[in-house]
Amino acid sequence: TFTVVVVGCAEITHDKEFVSVVQTGLKTYDVTYEIVVENIGTGDGVYTLLDSLAFDPDVVVNTVNYSTDAPGNPGNPGPVAPVLDGANRYELAIDQSINDVDPHTFTVVVGVTLDLDSPPAGGNGEYDPCAESAPDDYIPENGLYNLSILDTPNEINDERDEACGDLPIIKHTKSGPVIT
Repeated sequence: TFTVVVVGCAEITHDKEFVSVVQTGLKTYDVTYEIVVENIGTGDGVYTLLDSLAFDPDVVVNTVNYSTDAPGNPGNPGPVAPVLDGANRYELAIDQSINDVDPHTFTVVVGVTLDLDSPPAGGNGEYDPCAESAPDDYIPENGLYNLSILDTPNEINDERDEACGDLPIIKHTKSGPVIT
């Protein structure tokens, strides 16, 4: 009889959630997402975490900031503006160490403007809410679509997770009596 003990086999995974939309001014909002990275294996591991925004084209991104409890990360204590990697992805962690005890939580806050009366270049003056091609499979450029990408060494496929939320859209028509 043989007993095999595997030591130092990190298995890193992550989960992304849409948290909230808070109005901060006329047509401006703070949109919050949370990403939790965990090592569910044994021993220490290393990962890279990227975040990609693909909002409805009528939504203008004003600011992006993040904070994290990951030791040694520039976003700890935060908030700080992440670096763009040249492929429209924000770098939240590069070669970040993680043990098999403590998960890392990243909070991403995106400041946006939605002005359907004066749409930006590429916008059409119509806000398209979140849409799914299958359950929990959101379609980019709808609502506040957001994709995170977790990469670990020697992994063939990156792990991806999506989240989507919507801005409050209120449309109304005013009518009154006809006065002659």
